[in-house]
Amino acid sequence: PNTAVDNDIHLLDEVYGKNGWRIEVRHATVEYENYEEESGLWQVGVSVVARLSATEPGPFGMGAHDDIGVGWIQRADRDLARNDAFRFARLKARKRLCTYFYGVADERVVERAKNA
Repeated sequence: PNTAVDNDIHLLDEVYGKNGWRIEVRHATVEYENYEEESGLWQVGVSVVARLSATEPGPFGMGAHDDIGVGWIQRADRDLARNDAFRFARLKARKRLCTYFYGVADERVVERAKNA
């Protein structure tokens, strides 16, 4: 694995197997949108609620866990600003969910998966 996201996916695959887990966005909203005349940029802030769940019972009996990710960005194009802000917020939510998972998973399993 080369990136933090790859590491997250690898760890979840190691514990639950491929297709044994999923992360889904449960809610997404634009918190604010401002156009700054001076700079000509749209400033957009968003939030997403995402859920990490096992598709089948795993070794830790994980049901589901929800967490939030927030993102903001400035772009000249309003739609591009929204899309990029949502992409960033989804990544932040995913990272928070995986951090939660690391906290409840058996330490030996986490270390084995990280070193595989």
